[in-house]
Amino acid sequence: MKTRLIAGVAVLGALITVLTTSPVGAASVQDPATDPFYVAPANLASLAPGTVIRHRTVKVNLLSSAVPMPATSQEILVRSNDSHGQPAAVSATVVTPLVGVRHELLAYQMATDSLGAKCEPSYTLRSGTEKEAAVVALAVASGLTVVVPDHEGPRNAYAAGRMAGHAVLDSIRGALALPTSKLTGAGTEVGMMGYSGGAIATGWAAQLQPTYAPELDVVGIASGGTPADLEAAGGAIDGSAFGGLFMGAAIGMSREYPELRSILNAKGVAFADTIKDDCVTGLASHPFVSIKQFSDSPDPLRTPVAQAVLADNKLGHGAPTAPYYLWQSKHDELIPWSSVNQLDKDWCANGAKVRFVTNNTSEHISGVVEMVPTALPWLLARFAGKPFADNCPSR
Repeated sequence: MKTRLIAGVAVLGALITVLTTSPVGAASVQDPATDPFYVAPANLASLAPGTVIRHRTVKVNLLSSAVPMPATSQEILVRSNDSHGQPAAVSATVVTPLVGVRHELLAYQMATDSLGAKCEPSYTLRSGTEKEAAVVALAVASGLTVVVPDHEGPRNAYAAGRMAGHAVLDSIRGALALPTSKLTGAGTEVGMMGYSGGAIATGWAAQLQPTYAPELDVVGIASGGTPADLEAAGGAIDGSAFGGLFMGAAIGMSREYPELRSILNAKGVAFADTIKDDCVTGLASHPFVSIKQFSDSPDPLRTPVAQAVLADNKLGHGAPTAPYYLWQSKHDELIPWSSVNQLDKDWCANGAKVRFVTNNTSEHISGVVEMVPTALPWLLARFAGKPFADNCPSR
């Protein structure tokens, strides 16, 4: 245990380094756009959600190809569903410890926040450009097998919650069924975790799991910087220094809800084409843009079509059944604390057991560095069966 703790501290140090520096260079990995691994089979609709279509051995890297993660890894392609229940082929990466395997599974959702296939974790983990790879390494050092879904789905639908939730749950199903897995099949205890864009996927997976994948034994879930209400997030981000990220989310949502395109004028359509393959850094390179610049409506988010899509992607109308660790910075400049506080109230009112934690020393970007050292031990305690107390305001 002492050796594992020392390893965990070392990896956490690497986490801070990786999150605050740029990768030293990408290893040579085939572009997903031309990689036949990602092509959906003709019989996709006939497969059950979570069915493993194909799998392959891959190498996951912390920083370029110079620092491989000490683990064995498989990439899987599974049958899932999009936001409207239509078949979708989703990829994910399953990372297994070399030693000390605990036979428990953590689904970790990256803050992908991007529109291109080269931004997805199955590519960035192999190319050594994934800035959250050290979080995966920390979980693996704790003995957990980790599945990292490409939760934006085959259309790279950034911010589309239902697509992301389905992708997470079906990737978990696929990881449990993987022939090379060291897990214990359907009886495996499962945890979920994600921050920011990864929290969209985590929160939706948590809320959908009781009805979409009730057979999964989910024992704990943790998320931070959770965009529970995209309209509230838009109010904070649109037109700000992070305006490009919100426009990216709007374009990502339109890939699952094409009716949103009707809001855009010709300038908006052209801008959407300009950023269509951008990763998060590319989107962030468009500060202070506003959706109002790209629409003929004076208030695009209040149009009936936008309101319908925003309502369909607002968390809180259902509830997770597994214990939930909901972490949020009070000073988050992208995700209003009030919207996460409301999610806590809504989930608690619907019977969820939520531990809502407010942090007063971080903003959004640094939040993941502050959340992980408390969220991961909290999840490990759930795997260990330790008592859990929520702090729901209604109880």
